[in-house]
Amino acid sequence: MKYLILLSLALSGWIAFIYSHKNFLIGQFPILSMNSIFKISNQNSQETNLQFQIKQDLYNSISTGMSYDEVRAIIGWDGILIYQNDIDYAGGKIHEKIYQWNNQDIYSTDNHPYWSVTLQFQNNILIQKASFNLEP
Repeated sequence: MKYLILLSLALSGWIAFIYSHKNFLIGQFPILSMNSIFKISNQNSQETNLQFQIKQDLYNSISTGMSYDEVRAIIGWDGILIYQNDIDYAGGKIHEKIYQWNNQDIYSTDNHPYWSVTLQFQNNILIQKASFNLEP
């Protein structure tokens, strides 16, 4: 019985701690997680966003039939894998991946307009591409 009371006190203390620090935890988590993925510090995020940009002519040089490695060589950095699926059919298996490149995460407060490039690969071959708000 005393272990149950001790456990409930510890749990109550943990809940109180989380609740009292929720603004810090919720406010910092997206920034910490996105920056750790991209290895970007808050001081360098604006500079990095300006340095890495896909413009319309670079996007136009990417064509269906290219491999992921060829596309990566053109763009200059890896995309973020946003979807992956294996499709079985009578003729074999299709390994599908969709990657996205963009200039900022959705929590960014930069004044730069958001742009993105989304590319769909099947068995490592580009089959479809889409872009949003690329500069000329």
